[in-house]
Amino acid sequence: MKKLLFLLLVFFSFNLFGQSAGDYGSAGSGGWGTDGSNWLVFVSSSDWSDATPAPGAPTASTNVWIRAGHTDSLNAAVITCNNLNIAGSLLTCKTTSTAMQVNGNLTIQASGVFKAQSNTLGITSTGGLVSTIDLKGDFTNNGTAMDFRVGSAGSSLGCINLTLSGTTSCTISSPTAYSSTNGDFNGLTINKTNGAKVILGSNIVVDGGSTNGPSSANSIVTFVNGLIETGNYLFISLSSAEASVTGYSSASYVKGNMGRGMSTTAGATKNFPVGDANAFRLINLRSTTSGSATGQYAIVKCVSGDANQAGSVYTNGIDRVSHIRYFKIGYNNTGAGAANMSFDRFEVSYGADDGVIAGNTNLKVAYSIDSMATWNGILQSTPHTTIIAASDPQTIIVPDALTTPINVLAGGSSIFVALADTAGGANPLPVELTSFTAAYSSNSVNLSWSTATELSNNGYDVEKRIAGIPSWEKIGFVKGAGTSNSRNNYSFSDKGSFVSGTYQYRLKQNDLNGNFTYSNIVEVEIVQPKEYSLNQNFPNPFNPSTTIEYALPKAGNVELTVFNSIGQEVSRLINNYQESGNYSVHFNANNLSTGIYFYRLKTNDYVSIKKMILIK
Repeated sequence: MKKLLFLLLVFFSFNLFGQSAGDYGSAGSGGWGTDGSNWLVFVSSSDWSDATPAPGAPTASTNVWIRAGHTDSLNAAVITCNNLNIAGSLLTCKTTSTAMQVNGNLTIQASGVFKAQSNTLGITSTGGLVSTIDLKGDFTNNGTAMDFRVGSAGSSLGCINLTLSGTTSCTISSPTAYSSTNGDFNGLTINKTNGAKVILGSNIVVDGGSTNGPSSANSIVTFVNGLIETGNYLFISLSSAEASVTGYSSASYVKGNMGRGMSTTAGATKNFPVGDANAFRLINLRSTTSGSATGQYAIVKCVSGDANQAGSVYTNGIDRVSHIRYFKIGYNNTGAGAANMSFDRFEVSYGADDGVIAGNTNLKVAYSIDSMATWNGILQSTPHTTIIAASDPQTIIVPDALTTPINVLAGGSSIFVALADTAGGANPLPVELTSFTAAYSSNSVNLSWSTATELSNNGYDVEKRIAGIPSWEKIGFVKGAGTSNSRNNYSFSDKGSFVSGTYQYRLKQNDLNGNFTYSNIVEVEIVQPKEYSLNQNFPNPFNPSTTIEYALPKAGNVELTVFNSIGQEVSRLINNYQESGNYSVHFNANNLSTGIYFYRLKTNDYVSIKKMILIK
């Protein structure tokens, strides 16, 4: 009993502290060099008491612990590890820049510190020292200090620039309140591939920075590939320079709430690279009031949905706003900065899925300050002729500045902005889709949708993909109702074989003149079968075609064979390796005569036979 209790205590110690055999831990305060002199290898105890000297420095597959009470510095040009856990203090070197690669997760624990140090190179050298981290996994800061920008710009500046890369999605989180010494990111690069994205687990703030010193030390957010998905949180770039956010495109933008620092000088303009699940939509704001100090930022979110609310009122020559998406605009500060800010210009981009018809001057921009109950068209004294751009850069419509700017309190009410159409204009904005649903049953995903009104609607391409895969596949077409002011209901069934996973569907609505828009995305989760099954074919009796369905809880070689009544094989429908999932096979018996037939499913240790009847 005592031995069992001891084993349980050891087990829970491992789970509490998180070390595993082979992990490296700092032996004391010192440098993270290349000779392994400052490292111990964890063996089995929960407190490192039986750790042994390390044979060398950590490698790309080594988990590393900076232990509580130790202060270590990155004193080598290239450093690598797998997971990095910081319970003590990890600092950059004052004289050497370091390129660190972390192949797993980087965690700053509750007692941990991770910060740059002021460099000692002096203004006569580079004027700044920049280290880099290339992180493949999650970034979590629960520490007492996380400061990636210290010293004086142009002389003693020391920075750490972070790149979030790799083929899998990651979470970045710094839940403590932002300050200049904690949660203080400097340069941040998003470079995810294979459909991966960066997900916020808290508000994330990138430092305002300075343009003094080397350009590599500036606080720049660089989009290369992959989305930042904010959820209910905020992604904020505090720098007031327009060039502090760069590289954004339809492949890399902010899906959710983005904050950008606004200048302390009146008349500042900023691009906000935001979008929804379907598209990237750039919007530009202009402020008209100066801030009182660094720290104020405007907030923009692209919202997928209908901006026309029940009972909405339209003024200044418009009769509708977009059914596809709109923008929500707010203002806040980090404690410093102005208590309020006003805005007078909203430049909005549009693309092929916004219901805009090329070659007309009816497109407008509208705003609402009463939660979309009233939409006010903005004057367009310089006519804008609509152009549907095939790719980035997007087409921007630039309305006139408002005569009376809209004032927004920090943390207060919001401005809503949307594309609008002149009363009786050419832009449908577009077919009004009131519902779109998907449900899975009997190896078929059944889609249903309804419209309240339609204008020049030729029909719908039905498109499908597996979640995480960027490309869409057209799987069918449903004819539209043309022009209609009454409700229309549509349906489509995706029948076939499905493996376990999340399937996404969308509608591409095509106008009679060749323009098109996309619906929102609906998802269906198809769960792996728990047991083998071979269903009765349907219809049965049949002439000459029928469908056979079966389920595989495990992958394996599968044989699906049809026999006549005397046991002769007449058709081999399946004879290959298949993954687990639900399958549907079409059988055409056009070359067979009327009679009773049998079909057999054989895979792994499972065999099942059922009877079917062909009547001609």
